Amino acid sequence: GTEYIARVWSCLEDERYAKHGALWGRIRYMLTPMAITDLVAIMPFFIILAGLDQFVDLRFLRIMRLRRAFKLNRYSPAMDSVFGVLRDEFRTLGAIGFIFALVIVMSASTIYTLEGKTNEAFHSIPAAMQWALASLTPGGGMEARPETMMGRVFGAVISIAGVLLVAMITGVMASGFTYSRIKRSDAFKRSCEIQIEKNDGELTEQARKLLDFERRQLGFTAQDAQHLLNQVLQKSYEHDTAKLSTLRNSEDVKDFG
Repeated sequence: GTEYIARVWSCLEDERYAKHGALWGRIRYMLTPMAITDLVAIMPFFIILAGLDQFVDLRFLRIMRLRRAFKLNRYSPAMDSVFGVLRDEFRTLGAIGFIFALVIVMSASTIYTLEGKTNEAFHSIPAAMQWALASLTPGGGMEARPETMMGRVFGAVISIAGVLLVAMITGVMASGFTYSRIKRSDAFKRSCEIQIEKNDGELTEQARKLLDFERRQLGFTAQDAQHLLNQVLQKSYEHDTAKLSTLRNSEDVKDFG
């Protein structure tokens, strides 16, 4: 409760709320999804304080505070990259999810038609949907097994379709992460080019510190950042034989920053 009150009181440090004044600024903050989550999470404390816990038990609401774990992407470049890829590929993943749901319904209906009359495990379409979901995912693990020849053949087809769907999801995510890394690499290279141009083809200690800060923001290791910097330096020294030779003969990885 103290933390929630402190958050409401100090929210005016953020310009988004301070511009609305002391009262309305705090009210606007209290209506944000994160603030509402915090309020719901501390409700059990006030219920216990009021002696109403014997009538209602809402302690499970405290689990809603785990939602704050998703804010880690603000402090972790790696988490930010993951959420960025999910955001960029949301429509594609949504389309695959729709296809996945459609295949589950069609598979459940088909296996129910093939096995429903002879196999108690498929006595209804909802029961068959459990089998379809297990067959389409790599884990499997369902005890229900088709007994007729047609049912077994159909089960094999569904298992292959599941592998293809998982491969599609994996491919989309892999390409998303690859594209994300390319964008971050291009952004870092551009920053390196700007710093080199500002310093007449050299990197001052101040410029290197700025680049080190940016590489941390982009989630690159010191080795990766040095490798990208060397690529930019090599390009900028392509007409300067002496500098290019010195760069090529130096260590490929340095203590960046």
